[in-house]
Amino acid sequence: MKQTTKTLGTMGLLAALALAVAFAAAWAGRDEEKKVEEKAKAEKLFSFDKAQARRVLLSRDGKLVADIKRDDEKARWMILQPVHTEADQPAVNAIVDKLETLQQKAELDGMDEKAAGLAEGAPARIEVTIADGSGKSLAGLALGEENSFDSTLFAKKLGEKTLRSVNKADQTPLEKELFDLRDKRVARLDDVTQVQVLEVDPSSQGVLPGGAAMAPGTFGYLLTRNPGGWDLSRPVKGAADPATAERILTQLKLLRATKIAAESADDAALAKFGLAFPKETIALTLKLPGGEAQARTIRIGQPARTDGSVTVKTYAKSSDSPLVYEIDSAILRELSKDLFELQDKSLVKFDREAVRRIDFASPGHETLSIARSKSTPVDGGAPDESFTLLQPQPGPVRKWKASGALFSLGNLKAAAFGEATPADPKGLARFGLDHPRTITAYGDNNVVLAKVLLGGEVPGEAPKPGSKTPPKKRHYAMVEGGQHIVEVDAAPLNDFPQTVQEVLDVPVTAGDAGVSISAGASPANLVHPAE
Repeated sequence: MKQTTKTLGTMGLLAALALAVAFAAAWAGRDEEKKVEEKAKAEKLFSFDKAQARRVLLSRDGKLVADIKRDDEKARWMILQPVHTEADQPAVNAIVDKLETLQQKAELDGMDEKAAGLAEGAPARIEVTIADGSGKSLAGLALGEENSFDSTLFAKKLGEKTLRSVNKADQTPLEKELFDLRDKRVARLDDVTQVQVLEVDPSSQGVLPGGAAMAPGTFGYLLTRNPGGWDLSRPVKGAADPATAERILTQLKLLRATKIAAESADDAALAKFGLAFPKETIALTLKLPGGEAQARTIRIGQPARTDGSVTVKTYAKSSDSPLVYEIDSAILRELSKDLFELQDKSLVKFDREAVRRIDFASPGHETLSIARSKSTPVDGGAPDESFTLLQPQPGPVRKWKASGALFSLGNLKAAAFGEATPADPKGLARFGLDHPRTITAYGDNNVVLAKVLLGGEVPGEAPKPGSKTPPKKRHYAMVEGGQHIVEVDAAPLNDFPQTVQEVLDVPVTAGDAGVSISAGASPANLVHPAE
């Protein structure tokens, strides 16, 4: 037999052995996995469909904590007893989830039921029952005392005598009081309810108790949602800062009661809670999932400080609920916004994908005209944008430089709002705008999408006598046709090129190393030759 034949035979035998070993390992793995699944199934205390759960009864030490019910799988849980109110949906679902997945640690033989806290006829420390729509029990559990030996809990399935042990952590979703299970959302806003109008007023009456005037500078504001963001209608008209509007809305969504102060309140009680003349009144116009509109008002107040009191509590009441909530006073700070926070600080808004050309005109320099295009790679994938210098000379453009400039233009924001735009050159000169740099973005057919005028550096306010701090340099900008001058930060202005050398992508030879690199390469992406 030739050596080659022997070698091939040996290799075939080894391959067959390897295949057999792999098959045996896989079979053993599947067998072990099956044993784990069977063990987990055997240790699982209950087997039921969570979607069929319609009622949850929770008791502690023989006293009812809550009787909770829902009409169907998609309906919200409602507390029926000891009060009739909406339940905290995640908290109730956590109880159902826990019983559906609960596993025992062990079955205990010969254990004294009384010592375990689960004696027949005696109230258990925690008892929970889950039933379906017909009242049939899907799962029932009683938890007793802690086993100090291994820090587990004694447990028993309702209707059975067998004592078991479960992990101590398993009691967390079940160890609840009534307040824990109540809906604590003050504004009662969810992800499917859209706020169309948000109005905040410091006082619904315009005065404080006793007829005193409101503090100077205190004002209300009115925000209205539009297809692209938010409008500010009061105290001035214009675009609203989208981040501020959404932050206010988020704080209202997250506002939770720290305590139920009263199940209901008449006029006298409202005055006691400081809600007759609230510190803030929030009026909401909501768009419900079905498309219908709904109005909702939330009042937030603080009672007058009593003699000797150190702190003042904060209360809230929504027009769609009789409840009076005690809340964290931090919401008052979140709702209080100055005019600058409320106003949109974006200088221009345009669709980057619509840009076909961008021009940079600077005093003392030729205008840079850069074309932007997008092309789909031959092998598919996402279209890639590219830039080409048209004027003052044709040539390739450093992509990162042009792309960064376009990004900075779209994200240029006011650091402060200034005075009305001066009509005369002398007035513009005070802001360095008599001979401005100009950045213009064009779309199809040379339609102007955005045009911003940037002023030169001008000195700020003179320092106080004796101060060694030099006056701060300021930079101002305006949108062509805009009504106001705005102050801008200096950093993004450096992203806007002024000379051909800044944008032209020209190959450069790296000295004696004999390595050719591109002048347009980002410094972070340069590759250096090995030494």
